[in-house]
Order: sequence, then C-alpha cells, then structure tokens
Amino acid sequence: MNKIHAVLFALMMLTVSLAGCFGNDDPVEDETPVETLDDWQVHFASSAADLPTCDSATDGRLYYVDADSEFQVCTSSGWDVIDVSGPAGQDGADGTSGTNGVDGTNGLDGTNGTNGLDGTNGTNGVDGTDGQDGDDADMAYVASLEVRIASLESDLVNATTCQVVAFGKCANEVLSQWSSSAADYSGMSLVGIDLRGATLRYADLSNADLSYADLTNADLAHADLSNADLSYADLTDADLHYANLTDANLRHADLTNADLSYANLTDANLGSADLKRADLSNANLYDA
Repeated sequence: MNKIHAVLFALMMLTVSLAGCFGNDDPVEDETPVETLDDWQVHFASSAADLPTCDSATDGRLYYVDADSEFQVCTSSGWDVIDVSGPAGQDGADGTSGTNGVDGTNGLDGTNGTNGLDGTNGTNGVDGTDGQDGDDADMAYVASLEVRIASLESDLVNATTCQVVAFGKCANEVLSQWSSSAADYSGMSLVGIDLRGATLRYADLSNADLSYADLTNADLAHADLSNADLSYADLTDADLHYANLTDANLRHADLTNADLSYANLTDANLGSADLKRADLSNANLYDA
C-alpha cells in the first residue's frame, strides 16, 4: 500500500510541474500533439541494479526503486533521482518529561587500607650492677661431677631408641632426608621408619627389616637390599637402579614410578606389589 501511495504522490508532483504546460492561454501554433499525463507510465525496480540501460529506448522513462524508496528518470545524462519530498515541516512541541528513574543500589565497600608503619624501638634500659663474687669452687667436687656426667651421657647413648648401626633398632623413627651413603645397616630393625628423601646410595641394608617403611623419593641406587623385608613398604619414586634385591620380600610394596633399571631381583617376592610406571629396563627378574 505504501508503494502505491508513493507512486500516486510522484504522479501528483509531476502533474504540478507540468501545470504550466496545460494552463497556457496563448494560441497554439504548433500542431505537435501535447504529451498527456497518461503517457507517463511508472515502472518498478527492486533496486538500482535492476534498472535497465538508460538510452534512447528508455529516455524519459520513470522508475520507482523499491530498495531506495525513490524515483529515477532516464535523461540524456543517465538515470537521475527525482526529489519528490516537500519542504521540511515545523518542529513539533516538546514532549512532557518522563518520570525519574529508581535509585541504584549502593556500591560495594572499598578495600581496607594498608597497615601503618611499625613504631620505633624504645631505648635500652640501664645495665644492672655487678653481682657479688661467689665462693671458691670445690674443684675436687667439680671433677667428680664431670666424671658422673660423662658416665650418664654414655648410658644415654646406649639407651637411645634409634641406634643407627648394624643390627640396631630404629622402628617407627623419623629420619627423612637422612644422608649416609655406603653405610652398614645390615640386619637393622627399621619397621615403619620414615626415610622419605633419604640418601642411602651403596648402603648395606641386607637382611634389614624395612616392612611398612616410607621410602618415598629415597635414593637407594646400588644399595644392597638382599634378603631385606620390604613388605608393605612405600617405595614411590624411589631410585633403585643397580640395587641388589636378591631374595628380597616386596609383597604388597608400592613401587609406583620407582627406578628399578639394572636392579637384581633374582628370587625376589613381588606378590601383590604395585609396579605401575616402574622402570624395569635391563632388570634381572629371574625367578621373581
């Protein structure tokens, strides 16, 4: 419907522009027929690209271009846009003001300020007065006390719960990060001992009881663990390359990610042991 109104409005404007041609009272001397309004046929084009070539065949032809909502006419200089818009109307009266909007919510609290600087230290107090001289010591009595102290220290060393010597006892002790390479710990009772990250390279742990021990990340490279009891021990990420584990009891031991490359596991008991991602390259597993 809007397109029809636009076409009718264009025709009306063309009629006004041609009013001078039809309203002349002078006698017509030229016998050439006057072109009437019915000869102005309005054609339709979807877009300017759909307009035909403007030449002698289409000269004077009027088209309504839908995409641009305008009229174009073919002239000697090509397609020209016909301005059919009237003069601008007067501005309308201002509308009434809208109602005020709702107040916004309060913003978040700011962050706390930084702490103030520490105060300066107070001045030192006055030194106290010297004490009175004591009585002369009984040197014979002092000598006897020294002998007694030495005897007690010797007894204390012998009575300690963890004697890190061959066939000593260190059950359930915490010796993580212990470092003692090439030491002799053969036959020691180390049940449940904590040796996480300990360095025991080349150590002699043959016949030692390391059941339930925590040897996570321990360095046991080249260590002698023959006949050792390592049942239920945690050897996760332990370094056991070139270690001697002949006849060792490794039942239920956790050897996840352990390095057992070139290790000797001849006749070792690996029942229910966890060997996920363990490196067993070139290891001797004869009868294991």
